[in-house]
Amino acid sequence: MALISWLALFSLITAALTTASLEINEVMYAPSEGHEWVELYNPTDQPINLSGWLITDNKNTDELICCFAHSSCALELAPRQYALVLEQDDLVNINNSAALICVDDNSIGNGLGNNGDNITISKGDYQLTARYTRGQGANKNGRSLEKDGSSWHESYALGGTPGRANSQPIAEETTAMNAAAARNSSELNSSELNISSEATEETVDVANQDAASQDTANQPSETAPAEKINPSFKILNFKNKVLAGDLLPIEFQITAGSSSHEFSVWSYLYRGNKCYSCGDAERKGNLQKITLKANQEKIITFNLDLPLEIEPGEYFLKVRAVKDQQKTTTDFKEKVIISLPDISLLEPEEELKPEEAKLSAPALVVAVENTALPTKTSPPNPAIKVDSVKEISSKVVYESKGRKIKNLIPYLLVIAFGSVAILLVLKPSQR
Repeated sequence: MALISWLALFSLITAALTTASLEINEVMYAPSEGHEWVELYNPTDQPINLSGWLITDNKNTDELICCFAHSSCALELAPRQYALVLEQDDLVNINNSAALICVDDNSIGNGLGNNGDNITISKGDYQLTARYTRGQGANKNGRSLEKDGSSWHESYALGGTPGRANSQPIAEETTAMNAAAARNSSELNSSELNISSEATEETVDVANQDAASQDTANQPSETAPAEKINPSFKILNFKNKVLAGDLLPIEFQITAGSSSHEFSVWSYLYRGNKCYSCGDAERKGNLQKITLKANQEKIITFNLDLPLEIEPGEYFLKVRAVKDQQKTTTDFKEKVIISLPDISLLEPEEELKPEEAKLSAPALVVAVENTALPTKTSPPNPAIKVDSVKEISSKVVYESKGRKIKNLIPYLLVIAFGSVAILLVLKPSQR
């Protein structure tokens, strides 16, 4: 019994130490293109179960769960394994062994702040917080913030290093610079002098740009290279309140920038992991591809078909764009409120009397019943039961099955009386 108690205590101590070793290792908080993500790392020799863990920014808290798009998800982080925490709607493929974990909605916290934020991972009484500011870099320049001991630095690799070791520890660069500065200048070789000279000139040019401009004002200058302008995207006309069964029109503007590019763009309405505008198609069902030349601009139009049976409430529109067949997408998300049409303002159709029926030997000719579109001037008749709904030219017309049967009664009576009369005529002759 004592052995079992000691083993249980050892397991609790081991679990606590393992939990306390989970690290926030890298953060992509302001990507120039693509998605936000947070990289976790297990530096221990024991696996860490991420079930029940929470991630929090300055405003919202999310639970770490499996990604709906990845069926092989397991909420266990192996020893010395990395994990990427993603938005639930992200589809990310990485060529390494990192685990892909998602939050329980479509943003990490309230969306990581571009000017700074606090990121906290916690479970029970344990929590670990990573703080960053815009001044540390990695703000919309395609780079991430990497952990270096107790501080952070901008990644040396473009796009960061999701799911693998950091691009270059800042301590290694600092050590190399200090070693070079400690040497006697006469001992430096030509390559070191060239590197040092280039760095000094670049620093002087940035710090004394105005003075340098004045010194060279009367000298011929080389033409400066044209500034590179990245592509830009923008949602133009968009309604954030629509009725079920209506179309949701979207205009999406693309500007190519200083180079020509090929773009793929698609859009959809979703809530959670379900798409409500896709029908039987996938989320890329309305994908459009265009090629733009440098500085060219184009507006793409989408019309999302909202099903009539959709539940009222809050949904999200997502427009995704990919440049030059890259794996990373640029996403735009807008909130959409869907309401049901007010059918109390609609009046069932007024029944018109059928035209005179004509009875002939081969068939009974029945006049076609005309229907009238509903109006808002008269209140609905509660005595009429609405059994079916027809959609005609975007207007709803209510049609009663009982009325259809009622309209056929006169013709059925005529047929019945006619048959009885024929029988009465023929019966005496048979006698």
